[in-house]
Amino acid sequence: FTNFYSDLAPYNYMINVLVTKDGFTDVSKIVFTPNATEDFDFDFDGRKMTNEGDKHNFFTLNNNGDLHFTVNALPNLYDDLVIPAKLLSTTAGVYHFDFQGISNIPPQFYTYIQDFNQSGNPIIPITNGYSFQANENTEYNFNILFKTKAQDNSGLENAEEKDRKSTRLNSSHAN
Repeated sequence: FTNFYSDLAPYNYMINVLVTKDGFTDVSKIVFTPNATEDFDFDFDGRKMTNEGDKHNFFTLNNNGDLHFTVNALPNLYDDLVIPAKLLSTTAGVYHFDFQGISNIPPQFYTYIQDFNQSGNPIIPITNGYSFQANENTEYNFNILFKTKAQDNSGLENAEEKDRKSTRLNSSHAN
């Protein structure tokens, strides 16, 4: 058996996102390679094959949400890059995310995970991984975000608050 996805060179950066529960780890790769596109590339991307039985499934998605990737190759790493991701839990309990390769990302970038399943959709810096409590047989949505260092976590939260206030002001003026 040959795994051609492991031979992705040349690539600029690669992040392995590992999601573990009860000793089982599902891995998804995010790869930045100049020959990839934002769409599906037969030479670089790998579609997610579903784990069977009581094994959870983690994958990234394209921006339309209709392609599930185990290897998501993109051409560039840039500020405000958003990579949608999804976890399909099978059993209730704590799921833990580990991110390998973050230290290879250029130092001007912060990497975050946004958890749409928690109150306020928090944006959490990826430093020592991330854990959360999941229910049985539930779909959980996340974003993996890349931001320049000029935008810290409090700035992101303030920007979101400004957007909410602006939306409220604009809707009140419309009436």
